Amino acid sequence: MAGALALAAGAGFAIHATTTQTHAPRAQTAQGDYRVGACVELKPAPTGELHAANTSCDTDPSFVVSTFTDGLGHCKPDRFDRFGPPFADAQTGTLCLEPNLVAGHCYRFGAPVGMWESADCAQPGPAVIKVTKSIDADDDKACPGNRGQLAMPYPSPPRTYCTAPAQ
Repeated sequence: MAGALALAAGAGFAIHATTTQTHAPRAQTAQGDYRVGACVELKPAPTGELHAANTSCDTDPSFVVSTFTDGLGHCKPDRFDRFGPPFADAQTGTLCLEPNLVAGHCYRFGAPVGMWESADCAQPGPAVIKVTKSIDADDDKACPGNRGQLAMPYPSPPRTYCTAPAQ
């Protein structure tokens, strides 16, 4: 499952500069230091649970760390992807994630926790989608209304993926 991208089951599918020095909130872990705006990929740990590992944002598929969970373990707003125990380790469970997908590429959905992995567009299946467009805006109306096309909007960084069944 290396290189797999996890999305929340049922998901269907900026860094802001200031004039004063501020530090983004971060979750400390012995495996690394997660920062808002950085990219991670989810890989299985030796114990079998998912673990977020820092990676280049060129890694496909990957996630952008958008924010961290609140004191109750929730992501606000609730449109971020989050994976916690028993499917992921506790540190990974503090991350509110946004998928980092590539227009023109295909992805396959897998169960039980909503894993996405790169797929061959020439071999479509019922769980394979193609990202047709990536728009730098949080807009669920940004994608054409073609049959089977679905908008996947995310708030931070603002991004909408237009998807269609792979064919």
